[in-house]
Amino acid sequence: MRDRGSYGHLVDVLRLDQHGRFMGLPREDDNARGYEAGDVSRFVDGMEGHLFLLIHGNGDDNVHYQNSMVYVRALVEKDVQLEQISYPDEAHGLAGVQRHLYHTMDNFWNECFA
Repeated sequence: MRDRGSYGHLVDVLRLDQHGRFMGLPREDDNARGYEAGDVSRFVDGMEGHLFLLIHGNGDDNVHYQNSMVYVRALVEKDVQLEQISYPDEAHGLAGVQRHLYHTMDNFWNECFA
């Protein structure tokens, strides 16, 4: 697929609520390598020339909004063109903005595959 989208994505496990429950601790004697390998902001090479849609509710207490900001920084540093939609006070499921969310995604995919 040429272009990509992301919705409430996890970028770095350290920014996941209750990450230790799934990953252990980010210490050398536990799972430091797992945390490092799980940081997808380190893997944006090759995305140049693609469109990217990022959607996140800033009230998400499951995948914290900071994940999106870390990822945006990595994308901008690589000059990846992106559209970003932030939904104020929306939680992980974006329940209060479904209509707008689906129109946004529909428009993006139509632009990508037109």
